[in-house]
Amino acid sequence: MFLFNFKKSSAIIVPILRRCFDQDPVVRKMGSSFSRSYSPNSNRCSDNTERRGTISRVDSTVEYVESVVCNENDLKENEMKVFDIGDEGKVLLVKQKGEINALGTKCTHYGAPLTSGALSDGRIRCPWHGACFNIKTGDIEDFPGFDSLPCYQVTVSEKGQVKVRLSF
Repeated sequence: MFLFNFKKSSAIIVPILRRCFDQDPVVRKMGSSFSRSYSPNSNRCSDNTERRGTISRVDSTVEYVESVVCNENDLKENEMKVFDIGDEGKVLLVKQKGEINALGTKCTHYGAPLTSGALSDGRIRCPWHGACFNIKTGDIEDFPGFDSLPCYQVTVSEKGQVKVRLSF
């Protein structure tokens, strides 16, 4: 017999509904951090994106690490690759529809490497048990994952350098 648990279901459904009606498609709040995707067709590069290397700093009480991880040409359309981000670990970059998104590298269910999963229209499916995650927000869209994936801010310089910022 199937029992419907409204408390658990509403905790999942409400954020999805909020995301559907969100008026700002570029910046999304995810828990205590923000998720932001970058489209190379927009002019949102900051002037200081030309520097190479890892930078750690505190910006208005938010501590973060940012690093140039690759060039835009290192990622093909509909490709996923893992890159190192300084001493802070690894990040999964996904390029789809001309946008580059940065996510955590492992499934929240049992830690499967998502690079060996399936990439479909805006989603990554875990290779082990089929958990599905949104590539723009990291939100879990199909179980058995336990939680959403972390998302990170991505900027692409005029020279095509891809910079990822991890907030703590």
